[in-house]
Amino acid sequence: MSSWFGWFSSLLDFLGFRERKGRVLLLGLDNAGKTTLVGALVRGAVGAYAPTAKPNPQSFLLGGVNVTMIDMGGHAEARRLWEDYMCGIHGVVFLVDAASTEARLMEAKAELHKLLTTDALRGVPMLVMGSKIDLPAARSEDALIAALGLQGQRTGKTAPRAAAGQRPWRCS
Repeated sequence: MSSWFGWFSSLLDFLGFRERKGRVLLLGLDNAGKTTLVGALVRGAVGAYAPTAKPNPQSFLLGGVNVTMIDMGGHAEARRLWEDYMCGIHGVVFLVDAASTEARLMEAKAELHKLLTTDALRGVPMLVMGSKIDLPAARSEDALIAALGLQGQRTGKTAPRAAAGQRPWRCS
């Protein structure tokens, strides 16, 4: 499991966490693997989980940072709640099932592009991550980027970041 923690520690560095606490919103369509990812990070185990019915915050210590990851449901009704949880978020992980059907990828693309234009997330770093990449039907990274319409988007440490603690919007 050390590779999970190494990966997530690198993510925290990328997101610019120099504070002792970080809130990460975990989004994506239903059955993308969000709860499985949280389980691996929190409990160090991959397992089968019931669909997420309501927002599920999980806290864990990683690299001296107390991370609260909020696992949100991905079914259509739950997506209406996503914006309610964007206040005070330090980063977003958007998980996409790389082995999903073309129709589900188009649905994921539409939701992702809504998030990319949401005022509440302006200046908040976002990681788009493919899950289930070990399945035979999984798309390559390039194919997933193309399917999600992310060609030419900034990636890595060159993406602009809001200053620590600074948010260009107000929470009501």
